[in-house]
Amino acid sequence: MKNTIKTITLALSIFCLNQGFSQDTLHLDFKATQTVPDKLIEDKIVAWGKTLNGKKQDINIVAYYHKGEFKKFAEERLQEMFLSVNRKVRELVTIKTQEAKKGEDYQRTRVDIIHWAEGSDPKTMADKKKAEEKAAKEAEKKKKEDDKSDKSVKKDDKKEDKKEEKKDDKSKKDEKKVEKKDDKKEKVEKPKEEKRAALTKEEKDAAEAKKKEDKEKEKKEKEEKAAKDKADKEAKKEQEKKEKEEKAAAEKAKKEQEKLDKQKK
Repeated sequence: MKNTIKTITLALSIFCLNQGFSQDTLHLDFKATQTVPDKLIEDKIVAWGKTLNGKKQDINIVAYYHKGEFKKFAEERLQEMFLSVNRKVRELVTIKTQEAKKGEDYQRTRVDIIHWAEGSDPKTMADKKKAEEKAAKEAEKKKKEDDKSDKSVKKDDKKEDKKEEKKDDKSKKDEKKVEKKDDKKEKVEKPKEEKRAALTKEEKDAAEAKKKEDKEKEKKEKEEKAAKDKADKEAKKEQEKKEKEEKAAAEKAKKEQEKLDKQKK
């Protein structure tokens, strides 16, 4: 499944690479021995330039001939096309090569402008694509070798783990045997606890007396606390009463003083 996904990913990458760095060709057909581009050809060049939307192109200009005696016409067309391209689409193109090339009969009067996005030379991109494919294959091969090596190592590790587990099990069993022997020995050597002697009558009486004394003491403490709480409560009540009387007397004196002050006026 993983290999399938990687293959699909690689294929998509190559497809995108081809899309991003593809080349195209503008075909221009001359008449018989015509060497200078006419208005129809130049209009076609201008129209092509508009389709570029300002994206600069690298171009090769190829003029074809079908027989040796017509090569001179192809070379003249190259010279004229150089001038025409520079007049019509100079700012949009960079001419990389120009060549007169032997072609088929149907190409005997044709000039091709082979173009691609600036800086993305098809040959360079093709070499880069091959290098990337080769690197991907080598990486896949290395991964398979690593996986195989990992499986071998894991297998050896499992064997070692099993050996260690067996050793640990044996050690645990030996420890349990030793613990059982120690427990048995301890039981044999441990003396029986002596039974606690019963209390004498005097000790029982003393304990009862102590218990009774503690109860009396606790009762006395409770009575003293209750008496203290009662005294505190009464004292507080008396204090509040006194403060109330003093406050009433003070208010009465104040009123009498105010009354006297009014009479004086």
